[in-house]
Amino acid sequence: MKKGKGKKKINAKAALKLIKKFETYSDEEKCVDNSIVNIALKTQGIVFTNDKELRKRLKEESLTVIFLRGKKKLELE
Repeated sequence: MKKGKGKKKINAKAALKLIKKFETYSDEEKCVDNSIVNIALKTQGIVFTNDKELRKRLKEESLTVIFLRGKKKLELE
């Protein structure tokens, strides 16, 4: 799909270039939140989210979460 224009196109190209530098994971779960929890558990990864329910689930699994507090501060939980 090559229909983007202007800033969106530039940002999309930058994101695709950045993604290629990192390892990717997949999971068979149909629920995205379940996949995020499963992959974080397998990799002991840190999850960046503002989703309160997902943060609660990750905390129950003793996983590290980064979230945005206010509009300018990141908090590590």
